Amino acid sequence: MTKEAVEKLVKEKEALESVVKDLDEKVSAYEALGTPEKISAAFAKTESLIVSMEELGSIEEIDRALDLSRSVLESYIALGTPESISESFKEAKEFKSSVESKELSTEFGIDIEVAKKMLEAHESFDNAKEVLSGLITSKTVSSDENHDDDLVTSPITGSKVSHLTKLAKNL
Repeated sequence: MTKEAVEKLVKEKEALESVVKDLDEKVSAYEALGTPEKISAAFAKTESLIVSMEELGSIEEIDRALDLSRSVLESYIALGTPESISESFKEAKEFKSSVESKELSTEFGIDIEVAKKMLEAHESFDNAKEVLSGLITSKTVSSDENHDDDLVTSPITGSKVSHLTKLAKNL
């Protein structure tokens, strides 16, 4: 073999080695992508993401939705923390109970604490009022009988009232 033939074979060998090296790099790149199943799953996920993005709409629509969400969140934040909101509801309930107790006390001539117990026992103002009204109608005091021992002086009105306070205190 001549020197030229050897050089030609060396060049061909180097070219083949370069091609083999390129093929090895491509095989490694394909192997890095994963198995055919993983590649198919990645394509399916990409397709799903594309469909989801199309359903979301344009960037402007997404921006508007985000702005709306932010404003709703800001209004919730303005209301306060869940604890402060809960505390506000508790205070409002206590205030309402106080007002209703005073109203029952005044209307039926009973002690405020007794009125509070009536509200608690009967769960609502209307129920407590109905029970107290029923007690009044069931205890009729005739004018010819002396029932001064059944009457008590109301701390609110100062007038004599029926035995409601005595009965309600026993709740």
